Amino acid sequence: EWALGCVAPVLPSHFVEVVGEEASRHSQLVCHVRSERSVAAIKVLVALFKKKPMEMMPALPRAVEVVLRTLDPSHPLVRQAVMQHTTAALKEIVRKFPMAAFHQDTQRFAVGTVDALIVIYDLRTASKWRVLEGHEGAISTVAFDAGGHRLASFSCDEGRVRYWEAGTSGPFGLFGSKVGRCVQQFTVPQSHVPKIAKGSLESLSFRLVFTPNAIVLTRDSVPLCEFSIS
Repeated sequence: EWALGCVAPVLPSHFVEVVGEEASRHSQLVCHVRSERSVAAIKVLVALFKKKPMEMMPALPRAVEVVLRTLDPSHPLVRQAVMQHTTAALKEIVRKFPMAAFHQDTQRFAVGTVDALIVIYDLRTASKWRVLEGHEGAISTVAFDAGGHRLASFSCDEGRVRYWEAGTSGPFGLFGSKVGRCVQQFTVPQSHVPKIAKGSLESLSFRLVFTPNAIVLTRDSVPLCEFSIS
């Protein structure tokens, strides 16, 4: 554990790749062995995200894919065996990182990246469902609306909140457009967007909250500004 704690923050992307291979390369093993290895890999990732959130944050999107890979519906017995641990891991990621969001009813999981993209996954198929493009800076926070078909995002680097129509059609690449549509965007007053040092825990302080007719941007649970949506 000490060794993992030393190596992972230095090479987070490489570390996540190795853990991902460990979680998924045992397709030829019997179900209970593969399940045990997958659960162990998930637990390692979650433990490191809890202890070293800022160091591991660049690898967050890849880590989400690693966790979701264990839910591959083509391996139903493994999926059933790891479901509880995978769900707990995704909920912990959402709790720790505001740039991740989960919608229970639609079983969709969204994660914002440092490359200004938002990727939405369908947990039922363990696959990409939509990609949202348009921000010009790293994603600070995302949130689903009550129905799970629209999503709000904020980039502190860009100073904008965007409101997206993710769509209601089929999985990624099968039906309709795979790219969601930005239906509204809002500029956040500069006084509410302080410069935050790279690697600072302050970058995790923003959240978005939906009300029936508005999106509220908060920082440390304190409302900063509200934007009307249609």
